[in-house]
Amino acid sequence: MQIKPYSSAIGAEILGPDLTRSLPAEELSVIHQALLEHHVLFFRDQDLSPQQQIQFSHQLGELEDYPFARGMDGHPEIVEVVKLPTERVNFGSGWHVDMSFNPSAPVGAALYAIEIPPAGGDTLFSNLTLAYETLSDGYREMLDLARGVHDSGAPGEYRSGLAGMKIKPSESRKTTVHDLSREHPETGRRSLFISPDYCTQLEDMSREESATLLTYLEQHATRHEFTCRFRWTPGTLVLWTTAASCIAPLKTTSVQEPRAKVSSACCIGPHSRVFSHYRLCKRRRSAADIVRIGLHASTKIATQTKSCGVLTWVSIWVSTRSERRLLANDTKPILASKQIAL
Repeated sequence: MQIKPYSSAIGAEILGPDLTRSLPAEELSVIHQALLEHHVLFFRDQDLSPQQQIQFSHQLGELEDYPFARGMDGHPEIVEVVKLPTERVNFGSGWHVDMSFNPSAPVGAALYAIEIPPAGGDTLFSNLTLAYETLSDGYREMLDLARGVHDSGAPGEYRSGLAGMKIKPSESRKTTVHDLSREHPETGRRSLFISPDYCTQLEDMSREESATLLTYLEQHATRHEFTCRFRWTPGTLVLWTTAASCIAPLKTTSVQEPRAKVSSACCIGPHSRVFSHYRLCKRRRSAADIVRIGLHASTKIATQTKSCGVLTWVSIWVSTRSERRLLANDTKPILASKQIAL
């Protein structure tokens, strides 16, 4: 197995493994170490059927349903994500961490490309560890005490501009709270945990009061020097740690391409065998405390393209028995996956 860095900030190409077969423990260990270092891994020239994708996902953990879309007939673990020729909006097109609105903390994800347009359909990845480490000491001190509110939005929002999706009509809105930073138990490095599409405000603050800090964090975390832009080819699988990275499929600017072919995606759930748990910040402060810390720290703070292809993805989460136990670090891993048509 060969590992080739994809960019200076994030990502590496993995050459050699055949994902249609069961991977031995030694190869899974190499993949795990590469994820710790590069956060995003690219496996090209794979030929996965829906069943093989499910089998590969099972090597990482058990399967779980995606909450806002129905599974494929015959393969309920797989969600079909379709973008029709008349649609300009991709499913999950803004900067986000997959399903951060769940009480569980995202840990990783995998995308598999089936059909890709001749131009466009690229995906951006951002290194949230680098983004955190390049902030000033004072700003990091403030973030380590703050928590963000993550909101899935009303179920009806998932139907807007997404006529090809099999949205579950009865699924309720999901809201939870996560720390704005967290520490990896193996590397000891901290990362931002922001999900701009879903993180709508700070805990104990209004959206208006939260906007300045969250807008700055999004702009900072998605700076060019922290990102890479990946050009898909059919048969490529991408695996990344969602706790240390953010993703943004580029939006469509043309509707001239034909409808993409539909393919598979799975949701993987509890007992991850590849991804590590992330240690959440255990210190809690009120909004007023955070504001005071921010004021005190201020002296330290230095002043899409055409797309119609198909991707399938596997997202991995760490779940908890209750939201309160996130702070007690009593976690169980949960994974999930779905398919994205660009």
